[in-house]
Amino acid sequence: MSAPTPDSRGAAFWNGTMGHAWVSQQAAISDVFTSVTSISFNAAAATAGEYVVDIGCGTGDTLLDFAKVVGPSGAALGVDVSVPMLSFARHRAAEAGYRNVSCALADAMTYAFEPRWADLMYSRFGVMFFDDPVKAFTNIREARRPAGVRLFPHHAGDPVVSCADRGRAAAFAGPTASGSPGTGNVFVCPRGSRPRDSE
Repeated sequence: MSAPTPDSRGAAFWNGTMGHAWVSQQAAISDVFTSVTSISFNAAAATAGEYVVDIGCGTGDTLLDFAKVVGPSGAALGVDVSVPMLSFARHRAAEAGYRNVSCALADAMTYAFEPRWADLMYSRFGVMFFDDPVKAFTNIREARRPAGVRLFPHHAGDPVVSCADRGRAAAFAGPTASGSPGTGNVFVCPRGSRPRDSE
């Protein structure tokens, strides 16, 4: 990759042994996350033609799922700080023949998103690692269309999202609700009622 490795606090971790181990154990790890992936993906309710940003897309599990659903008239952008994981996500997308997938080696906290591009902002446990949650969520919002949706499954008790739930990430004004017991929390409205901010 020609892009420099992001220098966020967690970049070294995810570009080291852990990132490579995640790639080598991708299938097993995906199995571990089957429940929360299914619940959060269904709650996101992406549809054909939509534009989706997957923050902390890792090896591409949900990125490829979104690419399949939105189809050729839509697009899925994966953002991650890990070179090995993002490379594997790209490989999987190419192998599956998804031409509507793009990947950015970047920290979503500072990445220059195309303004108001996305219908859906999604992250499976990726928002827990921001150095500055307020800056990150504010930046992420810039990529979201006025009626866009955000859905961030996270571990219960995570301090970053707990702060967001208390209003620290004021860029995401609007209702939130917890996910199903045993799956952590889902920073989103209940299934069937996708959260849309009024602006």
